[in-house]
Amino acid sequence: MKKIRDYLRHAAECRDMARTAPVTHRTQLEQMAQTWEQLAEARRKQLLKQGKSPSEEDELG
Repeated sequence: MKKIRDYLRHAAECRDMARTAPVTHRTQLEQMAQTWEQLAEARRKQLLKQGKSPSEEDELG
């Protein structure tokens, strides 16, 4: 399973690409970034539900 920071890194990469992408691709890249952020939030909630803090994820591997 990916770590929160990986999801957020992917979101940032999508937004970086969107800045220079043709207009026809910008919306799709922005939607992809939002999806990565939603996955990060879902992972954060999952960790909290398991009684772990999101910062522990890096320590756990």
